[in-house]
Amino acid sequence: MATAYPGAFKEVIEGEVVGSGYDSVIKQLINRVDNVRRGTTSLSLKRRAAGNSEEEDTLRRKKRLDSYGCKNWQPVQLPANETPDTQKHVQEEMKKMNRERCQDTNTVENMMRATFFTQRKDIINGVDTSDLMHEWPYLFETAGMMTHFKELTGIDIDDKAIA
Repeated sequence: MATAYPGAFKEVIEGEVVGSGYDSVIKQLINRVDNVRRGTTSLSLKRRAAGNSEEEDTLRRKKRLDSYGCKNWQPVQLPANETPDTQKHVQEEMKKMNRERCQDTNTVENMMRATFFTQRKDIINGVDTSDLMHEWPYLFETAGMMTHFKELTGIDIDDKAIA
């Protein structure tokens, strides 16, 4: 392609031709493949368990990097006193509340916190955005978005930041 269309792939910086003409295209393709694969696997899952505390410390630091700055990228287990059935019940209740246009922020925040594990599972498994909007409607509204972000990163953002 670079030979057939040299003008399209020519990389020029301050009037000088740099690179072979296909270097940046290859980098873009590699980054695209990495980004597409990122949704289906977590790099932290590929790490093996550590044997001593120094290795555990290193892995802990690497895991933070692997989770793209998130503290709770992939929760390990459901919250205490929660089962998949209770998660599904709360999810259905949130859908009903959304259909009825309920804006009880405290209730929404509590329900979003309670179902965070299941939300993350769906997101990490690559559920389509349109399906997420149907299954987790408050995830796409301010109160739910702020709660999810707080659970994910540990950072509390205010309404002004979202606006």
